[in-house]
Amino acid sequence: MAIYYNVSMDFIYKIGESNPFDLNPQVFLNSDLDPNTSQNSTDGDGMGKSYYYNGDIDQLKKPWVREPHFIPLVIVYAIFFVVGITGNILVIAVLCWGRAGSCVTFPCLVSMAWADVLFLLICLPHAVLTHFISHWTLSDFLCKLSGFVENLSANATVLNLILISMERYFVIAHPLSSKTLCTSKTARLALACTWVASLLLACPAFVVMGTEANTFFNNTTSVVIVMCADIGVDSHDQMVYAVWKLASLFVIPTCILLFCYIKVICILWLSTRQLQTMTSHSR
Repeated sequence: MAIYYNVSMDFIYKIGESNPFDLNPQVFLNSDLDPNTSQNSTDGDGMGKSYYYNGDIDQLKKPWVREPHFIPLVIVYAIFFVVGITGNILVIAVLCWGRAGSCVTFPCLVSMAWADVLFLLICLPHAVLTHFISHWTLSDFLCKLSGFVENLSANATVLNLILISMERYFVIAHPLSSKTLCTSKTARLALACTWVASLLLACPAFVVMGTEANTFFNNTTSVVIVMCADIGVDSHDQMVYAVWKLASLFVIPTCILLFCYIKVICILWLSTRQLQTMTSHSR
């Protein structure tokens, strides 16, 4: 028997005496939701969908029960966090207080280390905390801001990595022109452009991110979950945004890195062969 339910603001604000938000929205399994449940949504007021939940709602408060990979995921994230923060702080300390001198790569490495620290401090804890935080209790603007900062840290890490690889490519592949291009002044300008580009690439999060209230219920109880996700646009635009992030954060950077390092490897390999040939002839 199909169960039909319409979401209304009166129902949401008249749910039981207990806290209706003590629930994690990320641990719902599609198999536990009635596919025949109908829902109504109202644009612009944060209303979402309603779902009939076949399982025990109390179990949804325990992500380690509902998701077998929950504990391994948290352990792996914790290891990455500790090792990443420690390693990047050591890199920054060595480069800032060591004998790095006036090497052009020095500010690029420091910038990438700070971008990695920003990514680890924002993205990893956010990914873990979403398993514990029941629902989004802050404003819609702060939801958009959190998505913006998360994208900023990821963009900054990727763009700084691209900048370092391009600097190494010019130094090895074009040693003469690199003396005029790869200067301290140019490096500072390139780093400024890198962070500005990271800011601009993260701006779509203000449009895509948004909040939505979803209702989950069964025969005995009901809960309302306010979710912060990429629901500010329709499904087609969500797909476009996902493809854009895939291209800007993975496909395009991977192509640039492969080009730079393949060229560098080929140049160094040819140089080594030529040196070996010259040495053998001199003997």
